Amino acid sequence: YEREHSMSLWQGDWKRLDDKWIIAFMDDASRFITCYGVFDSATTENTIKVLREGFAEYGIPDEILTDHGTQFVAAKNRGKANHKFKEFLKENGVRHILARINHPQTNGKIERFFGLMEQKLHLFDSVEEFVEWYNYVKPHMSLNFDELETPYQAFLRKLPAERVFEFSGRWLFEE
Repeated sequence: YEREHSMSLWQGDWKRLDDKWIIAFMDDASRFITCYGVFDSATTENTIKVLREGFAEYGIPDEILTDHGTQFVAAKNRGKANHKFKEFLKENGVRHILARINHPQTNGKIERFFGLMEQKLHLFDSVEEFVEWYNYVKPHMSLNFDELETPYQAFLRKLPAERVFEFSGRWLFEE
């Protein structure tokens, strides 16, 4: 299952990478990594920092899907407790969708991205170089593979017309 349009849902998660942690958010419809960061610790504050950058660059998605990590939800009373992440999403008009507990398939696209990163990162000089390759060079088999479509190309193709005007010309027309 995937969303029809870009910006309707971002999947997000944290992954341990050697002695660092990486947070990444992926547009569900296109597999485009909209924002990411590498940190010493996986915190709510770092999650929000990365999302602020992603929102500034690409706009605000309708929904965000995460697991039940403490960076995203309160440890107790998950649905009712105040949490900085929950408040941040509410302030930005984003609906938070929680994956089923112990069901990583729900967040499978971002999990698959992290798996590929673990396999291929040694071929790159940095996480940034890997993400650039993933977004702009590597054709994605679940997209329009006959056209060797990259996640970036799919992101633009699947962007609804009413959202095109939200973006700056800086990246929209670069190729």
